[in-house]
This record gives sequence, C-alpha cells and structure tokens, in this order.
Amino acid sequence: MKISSKAVVCMILVLLIVMGLIFMMSYFKFQTTLATLIQNRLTVISITMGESIESAIDLGLGLGEMRTAEAVIARAKRNDPGIASIQIFDNNGQILYSTQKGRAGINVPPYVLQALEESDGRAWRLDRGNSFVNGVTLLNSFDQMIGGIVLTYSKDVYNTKVAALTNSLTRKSILIFVGFAILAFIGIKLGFRGLGRYTDSIESSYERVQEGGDNVCTIDVAGLSAAASAEAMICKDDFDEKLCTIKDNLSEATKDMHELERTVLKTPAGAAQPDV
Repeated sequence: MKISSKAVVCMILVLLIVMGLIFMMSYFKFQTTLATLIQNRLTVISITMGESIESAIDLGLGLGEMRTAEAVIARAKRNDPGIASIQIFDNNGQILYSTQKGRAGINVPPYVLQALEESDGRAWRLDRGNSFVNGVTLLNSFDQMIGGIVLTYSKDVYNTKVAALTNSLTRKSILIFVGFAILAFIGIKLGFRGLGRYTDSIESSYERVQEGGDNVCTIDVAGLSAAASAEAMICKDDFDEKLCTIKDNLSEATKDMHELERTVLKTPAGAAQPDV
C-alpha cells in the first residue's frame, strides 16, 4: 500500500473516532439537559400547587375538605399535556384527589412515600423507567407534614425529542464526516504526491537490486562498499547518483594507493624511487 493511501486510511480512522466521540457527548448531554429541564418545570408546577393548597389550609381547612383541589390539579394537567397524572395524598399515603378517575381512596406506591421521607427539602424527584416522578411535601402552619403532591410525567415526549435529535445528529455527522474525509483525501494526495513518487522510485530501485544483484551500484548505510543485501542498501537513482560516483572515485583511489604501496614495497632500498 502506498504511503498516501496509508495516510488516508489513518486520517479516516481518526475522523471516525473523533466524530463518534462528538456524537456520544452531544447525545448524552442533550439527554441530561432535557431531563433536567422537564424535572425543573415539574418542580415549579408542584411547588406552585403546593403553595395554593397550603394557603387554603392556613385558613383552617383540612386537606380532605378542600373543594378547589380538584380544579387546581386539573388545570395544571391541562397546561402541560405531558403530565400523565397528579395526585394529592395525606400523611398516610392515601390519595385524596387525583386527575385519574378511580384513584381516590387508594394508596400511593411505596416508592413515593420513601422518596418523601428521604428528601432533604420540600421538593423531590425520581426517574422511574418510562416516566419522571416529581413531588412536593405539604406542610401546615406549624411546618408539620400533612401530605404531599405527586406528578407523573410520561417520557413519550422526552423519547420523541431524543429520537429526533439522534436522527439529526446522525445525518449531520455523516455529512461532516464525508466532507472532511474528501478534504483529507485531496489534501493528502496533493501533499504526499512528491513523497509518493520518491518512495515508488526507492521501491523500484530496491526491486532492481533484488533482481540485478551486483550489477546495480549500491552503497552500505555505513558508507562502506557492500554486496547487494535486503538489510541496508541505497540504490542508484536520481538522488543516489552522486553518492555512487563518490563511492566509485574512492574505490579507484583506494586501488591506486594499494598499487603504489605494492610498487614501493617491491622496489629495492638502493633503487631509485618512482616518480609520484
């Protein structure tokens, strides 16, 4: 595989990882933000209803004697279609008023009373699978708990918005990925064009070395003459031609020096020295 092709593959892998991380971060951030916004809105609704009911209680009415409670919870449900139900229950957990017919007189689920007891403040919230559960504690004028309000919010709207975001993110991520991949491909092909030609020349020269052996001028990495080998070899091409010329000149000079040394050694001591 050419070096430019390897660079393109590496860049695409990096883009996939980056886009995947951005997608996951955006997805989970949206989920968390949307859930927080919904629960904060439910908290405001429940606290507003609680203050309205507590105002009537401060006038001397009992929690089970309020005629306006049904109207209060019905109006709150109409204002937010995502609310599945609203119940007002007493200190024992018995439902006194409900937007669902037939629920009055039965007890709220145990997790509601448990959340009410474990809550540090007046308002509390739960995430119950397919619904958000939000509630507030009702207090009398002596700050004693006399009951509570619980709202159940269906996650259908929440899931619809999350699914719409997922589809939008997927489309945009694909478009961004394809766009950057094309730009990276063009940039790498243009930027590595010269390097690619050079590596192709080296590879072709290496193949000639493998096939031609000593017929091709070669220089060892250490600068010494050596036979053709697969471990350390620079082949003669446009870039190496001068190095090979230097190597040939050094070889010729070495031969001349050896010939001169042999001539000097063979000449008798009294004989005339050859002119150099």
